[in-house]
Amino acid sequence: TNCRNPDGSASLIQAIVRQPSGTNGLHGTKVLFAFQPEILKAMDQKAPLQLSFLLVHEWLWGHNDNPTVNRMVNRFFHSKQFEELPRDKIVAILRQLNFVAPIDVGGILFPESCLPDPRGLSSLFPTSGDARVIEDPQLAESVYKCLDNGKCETKVNPNRSHIYHYFGGSYFVLSAGNKIKFEAPGGGLRTDRKLECQVDVNSGLVECGGLEKFRFTGTMNRSCIRLEHQEDRGAEHSTLVLYQKLGSSHLESRRRR
Repeated sequence: TNCRNPDGSASLIQAIVRQPSGTNGLHGTKVLFAFQPEILKAMDQKAPLQLSFLLVHEWLWGHNDNPTVNRMVNRFFHSKQFEELPRDKIVAILRQLNFVAPIDVGGILFPESCLPDPRGLSSLFPTSGDARVIEDPQLAESVYKCLDNGKCETKVNPNRSHIYHYFGGSYFVLSAGNKIKFEAPGGGLRTDRKLECQVDVNSGLVECGGLEKFRFTGTMNRSCIRLEHQEDRGAEHSTLVLYQKLGSSHLESRRRR
């Protein structure tokens, strides 16, 4: 935090120290934050706006490593303009600032995009030989890589059509027995076998099998299905997410083709 004393001098206090993955001893892509709770508590009571700037600043570092861009985005987030503009205008401004918004490149990478909820799940699955075919799934891929010079970075594929590179002509199938299949009859790099999943309708958790090298687990509620595969390859960690939004139009029963 940067504050001015009555005599005009600056009082500099390091409130938070961010230790990125690869340097903090934690597994995978976890980031370690060291902070002074008494300082954050004092800021919350005396300077809540400054505390908000600080917390958003640390969040932005997880998505962009350009300090100038992060400062502009942080100020925009705290502006009256941000509160009043519609979503499409906000996304356009973030693009103009050269900040790739998480929702723009795959908000589905975050588990919060589809939290498990068992309420009403069993009613989504047919009880007979018919099946519900749900088309137009989404895919997001995030790759965290540390280079030889010690610099680590995260890259997210921003192209929603990337799904067709991996799973051409793909769709989800909901069938009796609380089962989900992910099928790609058009072929693709990773579709030597179908992905078959079992949904626990008492928890909303999903376990999958069918692809030898790719173990997917996931979550489900009445609004979405989210399947995730994580892979560690030494200095590189990748996350692959398959996501299907569920709406009333998706849940009309159709016989599987």
